[in-house]
Parts: sequence; C-alpha cells; structure tokens
Amino acid sequence: MSSPSLQRELSAAAAALGRQDPAAAEQAARRALALDQNHADAWNLLGLALAHGGRAEGGVAALQHAVRLRPGYRNAWDNLIAVLEHMGQVEVAAGVALEALRRAASSAEHCHAAGVLCFRAGQSEQAADCFEQALARQPGQRKAAHDLAVVRHMQQRDAEAREQIAALIATPPVALHERASFAAIYSRATEPVQLNQALAQAEAVLHVEPEHVGVLDSGAIVLGKLGRRAEAEQWARRAVALAPGHAGALYTLARLLDEEGRAEAAIAALAEQPGLVEEDLRLARSLGSACLKAGQGESALRALDRALQLAPFDQLAIALRGLALYQSGRAAAARDYWRLDGLLDRRVLAVPAGYASAQAWLAALADDIRQHSRMRFEPVGLAAHGGWLTDDLLADQTPAIQGFERSLRAAIADYLSQLPVEADQPFLAAPRQGQWRINLWATRTLAGGVIDTHIHEDSWLSGAFYVCLPPDLGQGEAHAGWIEFGRPHRGLPPLPETDIFVREPKAGELLLFPSYAYHRTLPFAGEGERISISFDLAFV
Repeated sequence: MSSPSLQRELSAAAAALGRQDPAAAEQAARRALALDQNHADAWNLLGLALAHGGRAEGGVAALQHAVRLRPGYRNAWDNLIAVLEHMGQVEVAAGVALEALRRAASSAEHCHAAGVLCFRAGQSEQAADCFEQALARQPGQRKAAHDLAVVRHMQQRDAEAREQIAALIATPPVALHERASFAAIYSRATEPVQLNQALAQAEAVLHVEPEHVGVLDSGAIVLGKLGRRAEAEQWARRAVALAPGHAGALYTLARLLDEEGRAEAAIAALAEQPGLVEEDLRLARSLGSACLKAGQGESALRALDRALQLAPFDQLAIALRGLALYQSGRAAAARDYWRLDGLLDRRVLAVPAGYASAQAWLAALADDIRQHSRMRFEPVGLAAHGGWLTDDLLADQTPAIQGFERSLRAAIADYLSQLPVEADQPFLAAPRQGQWRINLWATRTLAGGVIDTHIHEDSWLSGAFYVCLPPDLGQGEAHAGWIEFGRPHRGLPPLPETDIFVREPKAGELLLFPSYAYHRTLPFAGEGERISISFDLAFV
C-alpha cells in the first residue's frame, strides 16, 4: 500500500496533467519515484508528462518501464500506444497493441483499435485476427464487422468479405460508409444479381453524397461489368474530375477505355497525371497496356519497366513486358524473359489413401465437382465461356477433394524443392521463402465450351489438374480440348505462331506453369466433358 506522501505526489501529477501543466506533472511524478522507484503509476504519469512536454522518446521509455513493472496495466499500455502513434511509429504501435492484448485485460474496443493500427501498418492478417477477437467479445460491434469485411476484401478473400458486409447491410440502421464498402466489395463480384446489388448501394450513397469519389469509382467498375459502358465512363470521369489525385479512379477510367479498344484515349487520360502514373503500379501497368495496343512498343517498355521497379514480380506487368519486347523487335529477348516452354512442369498426382485406383478417385472427384455447391455457369468478367466454375473448391470438404488438396500440396512442395534460383529471370528470381497460400477452383465444360485467354495476376505459380477428359480429345490439327500457351488477349500485339505451343492434358496429371503465362483451353466437339481443377499459389 502506498504511503500518504506518495499518494499526494501521484494526485498532484494527475492534477497537473489535467490542467495541462506537464512541467509540474513531471516534478510531482519524479518526487513520487523518489519515494518508490518501482511504482508503475508514477512511471505512467511521468511518461505522460514527458510526452505532453514535447519529450516523446523519454515518455515512451517511462511508459515501457510502467508496463514492465505491471504487465496487466491496461491504462499504461493505452498511453504507450497513443504516444507511439502520435510519433508516427505506427508499426511499433501496432506491435505494442498486440502485446497489450496478450498481457492485459482487453475489451472489444481495445481489440478493434489494435486491428486498426495493424491495418494501417500493412499487417492485414493481424488486423483481421483483432477484428475477429472484437466480434468474439461483442458480436454486434458494427465497426469491427465492417473493418473485417474491408480487410478480407483487401486480401481478396471475397467470399468472406461479401458474407461479412452483407450481414451488416441486412441489419439496420445501415450507415453510408457501410453501403459504400458494400459497393466496393461487391464490385469484384461476377454474378449480375450481386453486381446490381452493389449498384443499388452505390446509388443510395450518391443520393446523399453525390461527390463520394470512392463510390463513383466502385460504381463505374460495376457498370462496366454490367455492360453499361457509357455510364461507367461517365462515373469514372466524374470521380477523376472531383479527385485528380485519386489513383483508383484514374485506373478505372483508363481500364474502361483500354478494354473498349480506345488505347489513345486511355493514354491521354493517363498523360494528364504523369506524377501519379510514375508512382502507382496499376497506372504504370495500364499505360504499358495502352501503349502496346497503340503500337508504341518502346513507350510500353518504359512504362512496364517502371511498373516492375514498383513491384518486381507483378505477374501482369511481366506478361505485358514480354509482349513489349516482341513488339519492339526483340523476340529472342522476349523468349528468354518468359521462358514459357522450359518452365512448364508435368507430374502425376499420388492417389490419396482410401481409393483403390486413380480411376476410382478421379470418378469420385468428378462427381463432387459436378455437384459442387459453388458451381456457377459463365460468371461475369471471368474467362469461362459455355462452362461452369466454382469460386472455392474447398468450400465442399468431401473425401475426394480433401485427398486432392493433400496430394497437390505434396506435389507442389516437391516441385519447389527442385526449382533453381536465377536472378535475371522473373519467375526463378522471385522470393519463395516462408509460407504460401493456395486458391483452388474447378472448371467443367461441355462441347464448345472454352476458357478464354488469361493469366493469373495475383499469384506466382499456377497449374491445372485434369479430372475428366472427352474421348475425342486432340483430334485433328486444332488439338481440340488441349491447353494453349503464349497467345495474348485480343487487342494486344500477337506473337509469331511459332512461339505459341500446346500441351495435351491427361487425366490424373498436373501441369505447372508461371502465373504470367497467357493460356487458354481450345474448344472441342462431340461427346463428353472436360473437368479440371486450377490453382494459384503465392508466398505470404
């Protein structure tokens, strides 16, 4: 128990802080410490006095000493976090906030505040964990529910983000920022119903705040996907006019123009913000794409080299840079840069335990895919035409699907262990230490169905596993049903036909390739179906 004299000094320090007299507070706190050097309250008050008096570093040291003396001292932790945040040390503050959650009693508000700091520090997974902790303590906390949805959207965990924000919108009263986030999150949807829901929420926000730039941007994306291209351009141009420094809005406008075949217009729009383009990956990349479509190979190279300075292993920039090399007359350099044929890898997956043969396993896997709960026909904005896709294969945890995941992970681990490192080749130079995340989805097509040309932008390694194939696969010179590599999207400069190649899929086999590789499936006629599982892998 503290002595009366010590209590008087502590009270004097607190009173001085209350009247904004940090010098008097410091003197009283130091007198208290002279009476008891190990009194956590005195160190806490000294830390506040020093921080308020313009000596933030000394304040941090004192507050750190307070929590060392009393690890469960929630008030001192909060003060330490606040001082660090005020100093601009957001990453350090986030780390301290996480430690405080482990050491001191914490409310839902504490968990949410820690999540916000982690989000600001670029620590998305830690932020999500904090928001989930906040919701566990207080299930109805709207701030945490909203911010969790935003983080999952940023992580491209779209199904979780949509579920979270949809639940929030369904529970009134709904705030404008929640409607705005719904529009942003659902702008990545592929179903017309969901896109129209996003548009409705965007329009509701704009009815109240007609100059909400973020919502104008989200709405432009949605309108573009719905085929309402003129309206999409109007929304995007309005967003750019309202906020010339808004990189997202400019990117949306440039992409809309580019996709419409108006490369010169896209270049002109980007040329109005050269500084923004120079510092933003998406804009530099968009400029490169537009220059390619306008036949300006050297300009495309300069833009894409800048994009790769900003993000050295960006898959779309790598894909486009290869095309720019071809367009600039450097085909040999382009081949060496991509090295597509040499980097393809083919292997047979091990049959999971519990199946008598590969045929039995593949038959069970095919049945599970045909009946998958997430199967959709021709999702909007994706490459499937005349076919069905699942958005998350692992949403259905059947024995055959679980067995596939185990076999796939083992095969990938073996592949990674054998892969060399080459500093000047974009696939082999990429860092591949630590953990990796994998996304899986299945595709089912009948006669005439195809997966159009695409790349996998958000990963590093991609692949396809073949579950079921039609009996007449590969008939004729057209290699019906095979997978083709190297042919870019329409509108982009074509490759010489000699640099485009095909590979025959085989049931039970896995084909691995760099995510930047342009690829498509060739159509087939006749009976049967083509069922495959695709994956994306990225290191985290």
